[in-house]
Amino acid sequence: MESGNLYSPGDWVVHLYYGVGQINCIETKHIEGQKKKCYKVKTKHSTYWFSNTDTGNPRFRPVASEEIIKKVVYQLRRKAGRLNIDKEYWKKRIDEVKSYGDMLSISKLVRDLSAV
Repeated sequence: MESGNLYSPGDWVVHLYYGVGQINCIETKHIEGQKKKCYKVKTKHSTYWFSNTDTGNPRFRPVASEEIIKKVVYQLRRKAGRLNIDKEYWKKRIDEVKSYGDMLSISKLVRDLSAV
């Protein structure tokens, strides 16, 4: 891993729209007139790049660890509470969870939306 980089070539990441891919290398790209170092990620159907300094971007994250998967399964198995019927509440909640992009928040939302 190069100094200051969150990921290394060979690491697996998940993109919100492109899905799971593997970082092939770090390349210099010209973006808005500036040279920026970017991770090159290859998925089954595409290739994309993202800045190696863009660590807070909710569109991509590392592949989930076994511990996170266990927490997600635990949340999905828990009984959902009573369903709130306020549509504005759910719109706001869905938008919030989309902005986080993490599996645990998504699993809690799915569980809660499944309430009867």
